[in-house]
Amino acid sequence: MIWLASKTKNYFFDYGTAKGLNGGKQMKNLWEIPAEKHIMEHPTEKPKTLLERIILLVSKIGGTILDPFMVSGTTVSVAKKLARKFIGIEIDDNYFEIAKSRIGKSRQIGKPI
Repeated sequence: MIWLASKTKNYFFDYGTAKGLNGGKQMKNLWEIPAEKHIMEHPTEKPKTLLERIILLVSKIGGTILDPFMVSGTTVSVAKKLARKFIGIEIDDNYFEIAKSRIGKSRQIGKPI
């Protein structure tokens, strides 16, 4: 379950990109995302495809993505790839080192769709 919350009605949601990702049709509230092989041995790892969709729809290029439970850095790596700034917080030193390595290897793909 993913919630989009805002203190005001002044939030960003890219309806044009949503339609583009959904074959030109308005995106529904149930998304089908193909399963992906886990990179890490962590029970809550999310598919990069899911994170790409969320980041594209709710942020602009140059915007900031916060991941308060960074673990291995999937979200912040995707944010970097999509030309977003990011803040990642991780309490476990081992996962933090893994995340730093992944972020360092991530490449920005230029201007995303």
